[in-house]
Amino acid sequence: RRDGRGVAQAPVATAGDAASLAVDGAIIGGTGQEEEPWSDDPVRNRQKELQDLIMEAEGPEAILACVRELDGAIVISTALHRLGKIGASPEWRSDPRFRFLLDRFRLRLPFFGSRQISNSLHGLGAMMYREGGPWVEMVSIQTQRRIRDFEPQHVSNTLWSCARMQLQESLMLKALVNRAIEDINRFCPLDVSIVTWALATMKLREVEWLRAVVRSRLDFADFSPQNMSNFVWGLATLGFRNDNMVLAVGREASLKIQDFIPQELSNFTWALATLDLCDNLMLRAVAEEVDRRAEEVLTWDPQSLSNMMWAYATLAVKDDPLFRRLLDASVARIADHDTQNLANSSWAAAMVSFRCSRYLEAVAEATVAKMTDCQTLHLAQLAFAFARFSFRGEKFGLMPALLA
Repeated sequence: RRDGRGVAQAPVATAGDAASLAVDGAIIGGTGQEEEPWSDDPVRNRQKELQDLIMEAEGPEAILACVRELDGAIVISTALHRLGKIGASPEWRSDPRFRFLLDRFRLRLPFFGSRQISNSLHGLGAMMYREGGPWVEMVSIQTQRRIRDFEPQHVSNTLWSCARMQLQESLMLKALVNRAIEDINRFCPLDVSIVTWALATMKLREVEWLRAVVRSRLDFADFSPQNMSNFVWGLATLGFRNDNMVLAVGREASLKIQDFIPQELSNFTWALATLDLCDNLMLRAVAEEVDRRAEEVLTWDPQSLSNMMWAYATLAVKDDPLFRRLLDASVARIADHDTQNLANSSWAAAMVSFRCSRYLEAVAEATVAKMTDCQTLHLAQLAFAFARFSFRGEKFGLMPALLA
């Protein structure tokens, strides 16, 4: 089954999923914004008024309008966190007032505690701010100085932010990972999931963290579907295989299968295939869930469909009802498939010998239309699939297009 093996597109939307979880966690878990206390000092009271204004702001303009008055660690971190939460667009990030805020952030960083560091970086991470700046070195130094004060949620949210911003400050990351390892017994499922996802996203194979996760004997019954999906995706991306642990996740996932969204189902099966671990219980649960959702599957995104088929084919699991549902959905969304989705789905169908003429015709037409976008590997996968089904696609001019 290795011959002509497809290369699945690694799931990308997990980042967005983890983003929403981390934002919620920052509020629910107690990493939310601190409040400036009222005092007899009029300057301090003004900072409190500004913080209240920022917290009530519904757009970036209201926050950026007051940045020159911001002075304390709490109110500056609140401004950055709030900008990330309301979604500052790229044009706002080039605003001179935002640059001023970043400079003020850098200057005040020596006075920032772990919560302010975490919240500030979380805001920048939510914006996917990747332009760096003089503040990066300072935030790395201050994180290392304050690392003993970092709570589990500070650690997970900060690592999540680094992954989103592609911030590869080695000493800072090492300090955060070491803190996570020594404090893992206080980590909630969300924290474990986010740390593993972040390390995988940054391609940091921190073996000691992974071993600490195994030793901690996590209760996966406490994990949400999203926690499970992101966790096993991270393990697979890092190439860390521990069969007992992954099977334990799969056992709990099969019990919550009706709560999984399509992307989580796809990412989980993708992870199993990448780890070359055939979890029959979970794979059967996924197939039955796809069948239960019936017509809803027709609305699923192309990447979820193709990655799921690729996973089953890679694990040499032939499930005709499942492939029928997924290929019907692929035909319904054929215009939205990119060439890699087309190639992976076709390769998968060919590997399990599931022929669907309607799908082959739709793919042939789409392939000819998108021929200029096809990479060599995609063409090889498509040619393999069409050859295996003896499908020439003559009315679409498929063979001349492939050979051109």
